[in-house]
Amino acid sequence: MRRRTQMKKQHWRRRSLFPDSIVTQRKVTVLQRGARYESASQPLQDLNVVHVNHRQLLSEGVLNDDQLSLLQRLLDRSVVDSLCASQLVKTYLRLGTSIDRFAMRLFLEIGAQLSDSQRVATFEQRLEYINSRLGFRFNLATPKTLILCCYLALTEWIHRQTDQSALHASVKVEQLMNQLDIQKEYWSKLSGEDTSAIFVEQQLALIESQQTQLKAQLNTLNEQQSQVIESHKALVDKWQPSLSNLKELADYTSTTDMFISDWKTWCSEARLQAPDLNEVWDA
Repeated sequence: MRRRTQMKKQHWRRRSLFPDSIVTQRKVTVLQRGARYESASQPLQDLNVVHVNHRQLLSEGVLNDDQLSLLQRLLDRSVVDSLCASQLVKTYLRLGTSIDRFAMRLFLEIGAQLSDSQRVATFEQRLEYINSRLGFRFNLATPKTLILCCYLALTEWIHRQTDQSALHASVKVEQLMNQLDIQKEYWSKLSGEDTSAIFVEQQLALIESQQTQLKAQLNTLNEQQSQVIESHKALVDKWQPSLSNLKELADYTSTTDMFISDWKTWCSEARLQAPDLNEVWDA
């Protein structure tokens, strides 16, 4: 017991000689263009570094240890974080599948471009660069992934075409009405006291007036909400045949000539319904 206590004292004595505030960062050996070099230690932490939960990607099976280790050895940490936060990784996460070798090849290609670029400095710029370069052309070797990514983008675009302001406003009005009900219940309990009867009556009258106004607003919003729902339903019904045909393309197991032909045919037909999605159709 005495020996263990002595070892603890020695340990903390060594720690006290090197406080965290003065310890310099350890140099990390990385690969760039096939040659190893030691990156210079940075005394100040980069304020633009975004910490991505790599452990979650590993536990979900999107990345494995070897893939993450390869990315961290060949690319900058900020670039790896941006790649892990890209739309491609989110799509694989929703698919429940792991990153394949084709996606890894594109990761290394795009990551090398970002590591060499001095103009793309912030996390948002890197993420926009990655999504624009990968986008919907990221993995033609797996039609199922491509179709799912396009399907998710189309459904999200369809939802954005309807005005959601009436729905959000109705939710806020209902929350205010619930708060007024709670206040009314509180003041009703105090109405039996003689000392504050007049003040309580004033508060109850004010609450009832506010409730009347909110009910009128809610009725108007409900009418607008029903119109929004009908408009959204009509748009979904209009796109349903195209979305059904898109799902059928996911049955292809590889990018054969038949798949490319059917894919181009579907894109040419869907372009007529949504010409503003040029980045999807051009890809």
